Amino acid sequence: MEISLDKKFKMMASPLSPHDVTGQLTTFRSYVALIADPTPGIVEKKLKAAQELSENFENVVISPQYSQFLGEALKVFLKILDDGEPQFIAEQNMQQLRKLLLEIIHRIPSNEHLKKYVQQILSLMFKLLKIENEENVLVCLRIIIELHKQYRPQMNEEIKDFLQFVKTIYNTIPSHLSKIFEPRSQIKVKDVTEVNVDTILAETFTTTTILTDKKNADNQNISYNIIPRGVLSLKVLAELPIIVVLMYQLYKPNVHQEVAEFIPLIMNTITLQPSPVHKTSPSFNKEVFVDFIAAQIKTLSFLAYIIRIYQEQVQQHANHMVSGLLGLLEFCPQEVAHLRKELLIAARHILATDLRNKFVQCIDKLFDEKILIGSGWTTHESLRPLAYSTLADLVHHVRQALPLKELSMAVSLFSKNVHDESLPSSIQTMSCKLLLNLVECIRAKSELENGNGRELLMRMLEVFVLKFKTIAKIQLPQILQKCKQTPQSPTQQPAALTDAKQNVEVKVEAPKTPTVEESKPPMTSSSSSLLGDTATKDTEKAWTEK
Repeated sequence: MEISLDKKFKMMASPLSPHDVTGQLTTFRSYVALIADPTPGIVEKKLKAAQELSENFENVVISPQYSQFLGEALKVFLKILDDGEPQFIAEQNMQQLRKLLLEIIHRIPSNEHLKKYVQQILSLMFKLLKIENEENVLVCLRIIIELHKQYRPQMNEEIKDFLQFVKTIYNTIPSHLSKIFEPRSQIKVKDVTEVNVDTILAETFTTTTILTDKKNADNQNISYNIIPRGVLSLKVLAELPIIVVLMYQLYKPNVHQEVAEFIPLIMNTITLQPSPVHKTSPSFNKEVFVDFIAAQIKTLSFLAYIIRIYQEQVQQHANHMVSGLLGLLEFCPQEVAHLRKELLIAARHILATDLRNKFVQCIDKLFDEKILIGSGWTTHESLRPLAYSTLADLVHHVRQALPLKELSMAVSLFSKNVHDESLPSSIQTMSCKLLLNLVECIRAKSELENGNGRELLMRMLEVFVLKFKTIAKIQLPQILQKCKQTPQSPTQQPAALTDAKQNVEVKVEAPKTPTVEESKPPMTSSSSSLLGDTATKDTEKAWTEK
């Protein structure tokens, strides 16, 4: 005899004891049966069943009959996701149900039990990417990444189709640019049923709120959120590069040419900016702009990752790369320090190649600290070491090509760093070494350009003398005072005094050409940067070691 829906829900509301494994699995199966029930008008009960299953998912996994249950559940979940229509109003129960089912699939442990369903799941995820909303597509992307990393499925046409799909998204961005930043007024309606969702979705690139005349229990207007299509979403755009990199890692011989075709698309994407009219508009949406910049920086990180492999192709679009990177540094919002950090890390990897010479003509912009670091307090406090070490590395490698004017700008900037006690000692040391490495270039350029190189060298000498004075009058007495307070054995020299001597010796020893250890950037999860920041420590070590 079939159990009624109400009885199923009562069973669901009163889960059995964890010790009763058989009874508990029966309860879990009742959740799945309720989710699969085609009876109309019970979506809310289906959602509650899925929520109960999600909350007790760990108990499901440890069940002895988990393997059989997994097959039954996946059959239901995949059918609902495949047969059902995508929803674009976040508050609708069906949208919440679809998203929750995807999240449960993402939580399934990657073991032998799941292996036989991998291809079936991946096929559906690739299909949903093209039709689902932003929230669900982001979960689909996480599922695709996880399954490919864990099971490394064989190369198939779905992979090439996915790469072509990503190219199509990049190709359409320029045509959507004006709509992305077009000022929009608050949408107000009497009831949400009046909304033509398809019309709104055609020009929606981020979540849009709709206000209705209906009131809730607190006498506040009820609002609904329209979720953009995944293919138009800026948040989805930011997550696509890491999957392309993953596909390249797994299927390098098969997708080498396909990835090469991304390079002109990348160059075009990183140079896009909203028009001056949109930027100066009082209703300019800063949140949308941040999402757009984030997508561009992720795209630049993708370029930085593959730049050594495709250096010849990148060379053909070098001017776009330079203008795109400088534009991102200039317009990156000050309040999102993590994005500027990722941008600087990408810049470091790009500038570690021979393409650094393309930046000589505009290096004066990088000496502008408002462009390099920005004016935000957080970026000033946390990113200066990364920014200065990146710039120092660039100046060191292109110093022979710099005219006297740019060399003078380098001396001015890094002389200030020598006396900036808020910077780490490694950055102060690096600044000293860079200045010493510029001496011969300044002499040669001064003779060639008939410039004032002698005056510049005298300023540098004064910088070092003043630094010695600071050490002698302020730092050494403090170090010696600490040494007196801490008795040491006759053969043991105080560590602080040893460090002080090393600092003094650095100032007078002959400059040593730094060598930056360059390593392939590691692959990371979709929620983080494509590039690690280990190169920062490597460079600082190269600059400071004797």
